[in-house]
Amino acid sequence: MRSFTVKNIRELTSQLFVHELFDRFLLCEAELVTFQTYSVNGRVKKEYYTQEEQPQREFSLWSQTRPFLLSLIKGRTTPLSFKLVFTISRSGIQELVTSSGTSLSCDDIDGVYMTVSFKDGRLQVVTGTSLKIFSMDKTLERYWDQKIEGFLAANDFEAAAE
Repeated sequence: MRSFTVKNIRELTSQLFVHELFDRFLLCEAELVTFQTYSVNGRVKKEYYTQEEQPQREFSLWSQTRPFLLSLIKGRTTPLSFKLVFTISRSGIQELVTSSGTSLSCDDIDGVYMTVSFKDGRLQVVTGTSLKIFSMDKTLERYWDQKIEGFLAANDFEAAAE
């Protein structure tokens, strides 16, 4: 787990809510606080879809939820806070397992996460991994941390590790 404080808040939030940079992520959950609190459970409700339309993923695409959350924060007033928890697809996790060289299998991994939170004028990005088993192997965790740090750097987000 690594925590990064982002200095150029406006740039990251613009990319997050207005542009498509984060659209490849899946949304696990969201909380947005303005004049009231909005909570979103990102789990796909498969019963909503017809049998043919049912997505194979567990969580909603960020690209599907982003316009709704953007509509809640558009305007002159900055939200009091927000917290977004993202993950990636099972195929993305499989790629991480292969690329990282970990001894873990894809079945051992519950998920990899990136939490973006804003509160009290501070924007943080925190990485995390969740395993289904106990393991001393931290290879995947370190690799995910590096991938997110690289993602932030590649997109010119001034992020300082804590």
